[in-house]
Amino acid sequence: MLLPGKYYLVDSGYVNIDKFLAPYRSHRYHFSEFLNLGRGNRYSGPNELFNHRHAQLRNVIERAFGVLKMRFKCLRCTPYYPFRTQTRIALACCVLHNFIRREEGSDILFNMSQDEVDGVGDVRDEIHSDVANEDNVGGAQLRTMITGQLWGGRNVS
Repeated sequence: MLLPGKYYLVDSGYVNIDKFLAPYRSHRYHFSEFLNLGRGNRYSGPNELFNHRHAQLRNVIERAFGVLKMRFKCLRCTPYYPFRTQTRIALACCVLHNFIRREEGSDILFNMSQDEVDGVGDVRDEIHSDVANEDNVGGAQLRTMITGQLWGGRNVS
């Protein structure tokens, strides 16, 4: 169950509802498409800015999961445990990872480049579901609100 005010950051394969925050379609999205943005290139509009921030956040999340999968082989396979046990296993792996980072200081896996982490058991599930229209409206309102805050608060210089 998701806490109020929390949502899942998902890719465009998911429906944008109040619990899932998906990028805008038909706008630049992939992280690599924004690599030259720092050299005078500008966002074409607020939706593209939102997509760039969304891609940056997903990149951090995917890298974190890649590091965890490299360290803990149990996260790379399909578990045959109840869902509650699966969530506890993932949480225990995060706790152990943080303990190792704190005690060892320099962590080889954590300091690996993104290219090295990307190849580790990355399976993406894309769902396409029929979601009630009011859920779509809630998700669109949340995304529009965040987009407006990003666009209004951007650094113009």
